Amino acid sequence: WNDGDNSDDGSDDSCGTALTMPYSRALTASTTANEQQQQEYTDWRLASLQELQSLVESACFAPSINLNTFPDTVSGFYWTSSEDDDTADNAWHLSFILGFEVSGAKNFYYYARLVRTP
Repeated sequence: WNDGDNSDDGSDDSCGTALTMPYSRALTASTTANEQQQQEYTDWRLASLQELQSLVESACFAPSINLNTFPDTVSGFYWTSSEDDDTADNAWHLSFILGFEVSGAKNFYYYARLVRTP
């Protein structure tokens, strides 16, 4: 998800080129996508930890995802909607470099993958 210059006016938002962002911005990226009816849908949300874990392809490395199904996936860390129950300032993110998850500070900058409920 790339929401351009962070102006929050939607004028430069697009789907495609991935940018990193803090957790709060990853959570609101779905609101922007829904307001803009990205791909003609209005039910976008940040993926949960379990959803991202289900995309990991252990036979692949950097990125650890099937590039035929998910082309142009950036090899890096992706925020999930899953917060860390043990540490309020942390949320879970998943590495599509090696395919593991870790809890980290919400002010770190990672990618976001938006999903829709089937």
